[in-house]
Amino acid sequence: MSQKSKRFYFSINESEYKSIVKIFKASALFAPAGLLISDYGVIAGIFDEGLFPNEERISNLADMNFFDLFIVPEQTKNIISLLKTNNASSFIAECTLFNEKSFTVTVRRVSEADASFLLLLLFPVISARTEILSPESIDLFSEHFAGANFFWVQTVDPANKIEFYSSRAKEITGYSSDELCKMPHKMFHIVQDDDRARIMKNWTDFANNSRQDCIINEYRIAAKDGSVKWLRETVVSKYHLDKSLIGYFGFVSDITKEKHLADSLQQQIDELIAQSNSKDRFINILSHDLRSPFTSILGFSEILLNENSLTESEKLEYLKYIHEASENQLQFVNYLLDWSRLRMGTIRLEASRIRVQDVIYNAVSALTGNAIRKNIEISVTVAENLFVKADERLLSQVIVNLLGNALKFSFENSSIEILADRYNERQAEIVVRDYGTGISPGDRDKIFTVEKIISKEGTKGERGSGFGLTLVKEIIQKHHGEIWFYTEEGKGSEFHFTLPIHNEAALIISDNDDDREFFLSLLRQINPALDTYQTDNGFDALEMLTNYSPNFIILRHQLPLMDAFRFIEQAGRQIIPFSCVYLDEYNAETEAMYLSEGVEMIISKPFHADHIKERITHSGLI
Repeated sequence: MSQKSKRFYFSINESEYKSIVKIFKASALFAPAGLLISDYGVIAGIFDEGLFPNEERISNLADMNFFDLFIVPEQTKNIISLLKTNNASSFIAECTLFNEKSFTVTVRRVSEADASFLLLLLFPVISARTEILSPESIDLFSEHFAGANFFWVQTVDPANKIEFYSSRAKEITGYSSDELCKMPHKMFHIVQDDDRARIMKNWTDFANNSRQDCIINEYRIAAKDGSVKWLRETVVSKYHLDKSLIGYFGFVSDITKEKHLADSLQQQIDELIAQSNSKDRFINILSHDLRSPFTSILGFSEILLNENSLTESEKLEYLKYIHEASENQLQFVNYLLDWSRLRMGTIRLEASRIRVQDVIYNAVSALTGNAIRKNIEISVTVAENLFVKADERLLSQVIVNLLGNALKFSFENSSIEILADRYNERQAEIVVRDYGTGISPGDRDKIFTVEKIISKEGTKGERGSGFGLTLVKEIIQKHHGEIWFYTEEGKGSEFHFTLPIHNEAALIISDNDDDREFFLSLLRQINPALDTYQTDNGFDALEMLTNYSPNFIILRHQLPLMDAFRFIEQAGRQIIPFSCVYLDEYNAETEAMYLSEGVEMIISKPFHADHIKERITHSGLI
C-alpha cells in the first residue's frame, strides 16, 4: 500500500500533536483506512483509500461523532469501554459502517503530552485474512505503533494455516519468530512450570467458550538469556461474519518492572501493617506495665498516710518498697525513652575508636557492689588492643545491662565470665556468661521483643524493668552488630554480641606536601590495609581525631596556626595512643620538651626510612 493514494484529514492542530500524527500516517502504510478519535468521541483525523463514499462526505466526517459511523450500536461496546479507561490494550472487532460496508477494526490508544486518542485501523472483511492476518502487516503494525508489545497470530483453518510472532518477540523473549513457532507448544514451552498448568487451563476454557472473545493472562517465562520475565498477554478471538472462527490474536507486554514494583510495594505495605499491629500490641503492654507499679506505690503510701500505729521498722520497710518500685519504674521509662529515640533516629550515634577493655572494666566497677552482696566473682578476659567502632555511652549501657542481668540471675557464691576477642576480620565478639537460673523455654522467644516484655525476680528477689534486653538489641543493631544467646535452665546463660572492629588508622599532620607523601608511602609499606588520613593544620586535625580516632599520629613540629606542642595539649594524651613528632632540624631542647609530654618518638631531618620503619613497627600499633 502507498500513502500517496490516501487522503488525510485532521480536525486537530498537526503541529501540536506531531508524534500522534506521525504514528497515524505511518499506520497508513498497511491499513486501507483509519480514524483518530478523541476522548470525547470527536473524529480528530481520517485517512482512507476509497472506502468512504466521496471526498465531500469524508471531509464532513471531521465534524461527526464516531458513534454516528456505526449502523449497529452494539458493535461499538468494546470501543466505548476503551474510551473509558486509560490502561486499555489493543483489541480487534468487526463492525458495519454507515455505508453498509463491513470492516475488521483494530483499536489502540495513543497518547502525547496530556492528550489521548483512539487509533482505529479499518480493514474490509473481504481482505481481512490477506491484510490483517498476514505476517507482513502484523509485523509492520508492531513496528510502527505497538510500543514495547509484541504480537502473535494463529489461525485455525488448516487450508490457510498462519502461525506468526512479530519481530519484537525477540526483544522480550530472546527467541526469534521462527524459533518460537518451532517450539513444541509455542510460547507455552518457555512458560515457567509453576504457571504453565494455570495458563493452559485458562486457554482451554477460553477456546471452549464461544461467548468469551477476550482473555488476559499474566505469567512468567524463562527468556533465552536465562532471566525470568513477567508477561501480560491479551488474547482476542477473531470471527467471520458468519460467526465461524478465523483464529486468535495475542498482544504481549513485558511487565517485569511493573511486577517487581508491585511486589516491592506489597512488601512495604505488609511491613507497615506488621509495624502498625506491633505498635498496637506494644501500646497495650506498655500501658499495663506503666500502670502496674503505681498500684503498690499508692497502696504503701496510703498505709503510711493513714496508719498511725505503724512502727518505725514497718514505715522503713514500706518506704523501701516505694523507693524500689519508683527506681525500677524510672529505669523502665529511661530505657523506653532511649529505645524510642534510637528507633526514631533522634539519638545520634557518636561512634569513635573505643578500647573494649576500658569499657568492660568500667562496667564491672559500676556493679562491684551488686557482686559483693552475692559473693560473686567476675573474671574478665579481653584481648589486648581490641578496639571497636562504637558510641561509648551506648556500649557501656549494653555491657552494664548484660552484666546486671547476669548478677541478678546468678546464685550466691557463683561466678561470671566476660570474654572479648576478635570474631573475624571485621568484627569483635563480647560474651557475658553466668551459671545461674538460665531462661525457661517458654520465655526464650520473648527476650528481645517489645510485644512480650517479661520481668522476672532475681535469685535474691531483685526486680527489673523487663525492657533492658530490648534496648540492648536495638543499640547493637544500630552499630551493625548482632546479638544471640545460649541458655540451659538451672545451669546459666551466655549472651554474645558483635560490633565492628575499628580499623587501625594513622593521621599525618604537615603543611609540607613532600613530607606527607614520604610518611604516607612509609606507612603503606608497613601495613597496606592501614587507614590513613592527612591534613596541613592542627585545627582540622583536632576534628579528625574525633571523627577517625587514629591510633598513630605523625606531626610536624612547626605547624601553621598551631604548633605540634600546642596540638598535643589541646588533644589530650588520653586520645593519642602513639605520636611521632618530626623536626626540620635537630634541637635537643625541643626533643626534651616533647619527651616530657610523653611523645613516644621524635625524629629529625634528614629522614632515614629503614630506621623510622623499624621504630614504628616496634610500637605494635600498626
